[in-house]
Amino acid sequence: MTIQTVIFDWDGTIAMTLHLWLAGWKGELEYHDTELPDGKIVQDFFYEHHKTQIKYPHINIVASAMNVRDHVARGLENLTLYSDARDAVLSVINRDIQAALVTSSSRVLVEKGLDTHGLTPQFLSIVAGDDGFGHKPSPIPFNETIKRLDANPETTLVIGDSAADIMAAKAAKCQSCLFIPTENKVFQDVDYLTSLSPNFTINSLNELSSLV
Repeated sequence: MTIQTVIFDWDGTIAMTLHLWLAGWKGELEYHDTELPDGKIVQDFFYEHHKTQIKYPHINIVASAMNVRDHVARGLENLTLYSDARDAVLSVINRDIQAALVTSSSRVLVEKGLDTHGLTPQFLSIVAGDDGFGHKPSPIPFNETIKRLDANPETTLVIGDSAADIMAAKAAKCQSCLFIPTENKVFQDVDYLTSLSPNFTINSLNELSSLV
């Protein structure tokens, strides 16, 4: 069935913000005389928030998280996009396909990053993590986007880099595309992600055009 709507993820899909968060946490840990491998930082500070303070009692995690967020906010002024990210968004629009964005990032951060690259006007709908629709893997942010655009879930493709993206897409009855670029190796468990059976898997965003 022809794709009529594409919902993009932001962090780890369009923008290399995960690398900003990793660099921020590395700097914060260094300040606290704590050195960890990148993979351990990702596991403990990205994906297991509920355990972080217990594992690192010598660090005020709430205060440190605010410092890292400030680091990310500053870095958005020189934000790097994934190769072909801008072209992928524009190619969707140029085919008269609706483009939308659903992210767990706060609106102020995502809009700052989008504005850096002039991408804000390209999306017909943007649902951010603090807009009141919950977070992926809940399908609610996608359901809200579909409602706003009067879209059909069966002709909607969700592209993202995480398990939350794929699970939320499936729960919303959308088609799903897993993005696994080499730059994301430290952030992704590829075997686990592919076990979720996304409809499509791509390694580069220039492959998106062949799906729509």
